[in-house]
Amino acid sequence: MKMRNLNSFILLLVVVVFISCNYRQNNDATSVVQDSRINNYLEACQSNGFNGSVLIVKNDSIILNKGFGLADKEDSIPNTPETVFDICSVTKQFTATAVLKLMEDGKLKLTDSLGMYFKDVPLDKRRITIHQLLSHSAGFDHSIGNGDFDISLKMTFLKNYLMPNCYFNLAKNMHIPIRAIVFLGELLN
Repeated sequence: MKMRNLNSFILLLVVVVFISCNYRQNNDATSVVQDSRINNYLEACQSNGFNGSVLIVKNDSIILNKGFGLADKEDSIPNTPETVFDICSVTKQFTATAVLKLMEDGKLKLTDSLGMYFKDVPLDKRRITIHQLLSHSAGFDHSIGNGDFDISLKMTFLKNYLMPNCYFNLAKNMHIPIRAIVFLGELLN
């Protein structure tokens, strides 16, 4: 099921890139026709298994903001522009790229530690570096715990991530931690 969701997400990404590269707005009449063509294309994709929400914006103007297919097939709940999707690890490479761009711009160093950016970091995690977060060697376990998808205040969320002990030897083990990406994302903010 996750592979199908990933394939649908990749299809959506390709469609959006294709549309954004080829979309030309000459006048209002052309825009309406083009919007209709995009909508018709995505509606046709539903018969091939596409389910998702699409937001296309050009020059601060919304071209399309619509859900396609079903968010929940069992209960026939349709996707809407507000549907939240579990995109798993798709954003990790974008987060890492953004962090490396900040490094390139001289705004941070890979040797900077969590303690430099987050106050109240426990002593056992204060020296974890950005490099360790990027290279999955910070020692965080993979699990997040119960209530992973519950809405919580950002600082409460981050504080809860810092609570568990690092559960393996940093030098000997590599792991793909969601926690590391959360901190890198917050660092970007």
